Amino acid sequence: MISGLVAVGAAVVVIVVVVVVVVVVVTSAAAMLVLLIIVAIRGGEDRRVLIISSNKTAFAIEISLDKQNSISKNNQRRKRVANE
Repeated sequence: MISGLVAVGAAVVVIVVVVVVVVVVVTSAAAMLVLLIIVAIRGGEDRRVLIISSNKTAFAIEISLDKQNSISKNNQRRKRVANE
């Protein structure tokens, strides 16, 4: 009887932990997606997002935004030089 209750309790704990992990992962992915959409809509020269996260994906997104920003600045500089 008691071992059955312990098994049920352990199963409940495992289910709760799995649900919490899934919720955290989905929430962080949704937050990053929202940030990317905001960046895409805003545009502009100073397009940079500070993503506070230990996630490697977030770090990769920030690096790619930096590269994109420097490329657009170089393109604008070239256009200015060509116009002068």
